[in-house]
Amino acid sequence: MDDDPVMRELFSEILELDDHRVAAAQDADSGAALIEAHPPDVTMIDAALEDDAGWHLAEQIGERWPSVRVVYLVDIDQSVAKRILERGRLPHFVRPFELDELRELALRLMPNAPN
Repeated sequence: MDDDPVMRELFSEILELDDHRVAAAQDADSGAALIEAHPPDVTMIDAALEDDAGWHLAEQIGERWPSVRVVYLVDIDQSVAKRILERGRLPHFVRPFELDELRELALRLMPNAPN
């Protein structure tokens, strides 16, 4: 989930190149609907979604779908969010990134996925 269409498309294309199935959402509400319809193995949520919607959705995912792994997307300049995530040892992925970093993350989180 990312409100930036360029980032959504970029993440989708990179993951699809490695044969991962991807469903992208622009906000927490549409992301929740996708998860409700087809719970994924992993969901990536922009930590900067408006009104802390991503944080709230992550809590909801933990309660309703405990097997779904959540990874927060954090921009390098979001130092407060990054510190919170590091302190709580919550999975996060810092942008900008190298292509191989995203691929490694996908393999680490979905070891049985085709690629």
